[in-house]
Amino acid sequence: MREVKFDPQGGPLAVEVVVTGGQPGAYRFFLWNADHSKQRGVAAGITTDPTPSRFAVPVAASRAAGRVLEWNVVVEGEIGDAYDLAIVLLQDERPLRGGRLRYRGTLDSSQIALVGLATLIAKTGK
Repeated sequence: MREVKFDPQGGPLAVEVVVTGGQPGAYRFFLWNADHSKQRGVAAGITTDPTPSRFAVPVAASRAAGRVLEWNVVVEGEIGDAYDLAIVLLQDERPLRGGRLRYRGTLDSSQIALVGLATLIAKTGK
């Protein structure tokens, strides 16, 4: 699982998702609590163009440490179509170090499910 560091004293956390190539892309994002016993839906949608979809992580940065962000993205198209999924975790409108994730490839069936997890880790010191 990827670890993404953020500033617990910083501004709001957000996620940006962009699907290009095979279309459409349907996505769902969830946030797990710090002890990983409960999840809450963060966002769901369908992206039909390369315009980034952006949404806020529904917890203050001061309370985000140890939480896990989970995503499920389905990309559809014709066999052989290229696809490109970019997920970027942001704080104060800037990408977090380690918070850029990319999935690229060619569809070998009419759809592909891309899933992942990232643990939010509070930076210590400056």
